[in-house]
Amino acid sequence: MKKNLILLLILLSCFTYAQKYSFDFEISIEERDLKGKQQSINQRILFNSKNSNYRMFINENGFAELSDDRKQKHIKLKIDIDRQTSEKTVTYVGSRIYTVQKNIFTKAKKIRDNNFLIQSYYQKNKKKSILEINFTLEEASANLLYMDGDIGDDHKKMLYDTLLASLDSTKNYVIKKKVVNYKNGSISEYNLKKIEKTELSFVLPE
Repeated sequence: MKKNLILLLILLSCFTYAQKYSFDFEISIEERDLKGKQQSINQRILFNSKNSNYRMFINENGFAELSDDRKQKHIKLKIDIDRQTSEKTVTYVGSRIYTVQKNIFTKAKKIRDNNFLIQSYYQKNKKKSILEINFTLEEASANLLYMDGDIGDDHKKMLYDTLLASLDSTKNYVIKKKVVNYKNGSISEYNLKKIEKTELSFVLPE
């Protein structure tokens, strides 16, 4: 009886401190180094159309990074697909908290319809940008916007919020193309390859 009670408490604890993640949209993108130093990279990004607090990036090797804004952390996962049944198995690998990059502000400039330039600056030098992203958007049936790159996570959030504030709030968008100029000689281009519906749900411990 005592053992059964302990087992029940363990199960209840696992259930109480678990988080379910669900995804219903997937986009495929191709990243190219415009300086020609690296080959193109294909990546998939999964979204929950009813919850924009998280999204998941999957690389060509099946490793994924789930970014959870509410928990302020990235969760690393391995996703294996059964070739016969197409069933997906999700394995937890590890996690890390969001990075912080202070003293940065961002601003947006509309170039034309669905085309925006977002610039980042250090607070101490508001005349020289440290990052510029040119976005070309198109309307979508769900909010499929994302922000990635080799920058701090709070910096990504500022860029995302700045872009979102520039858009028509009654519509949903996807990034058709973006060009990221890191202002250090590195320029990357991201192109949308396709959008599709998907079904993926799993539970992870808190």
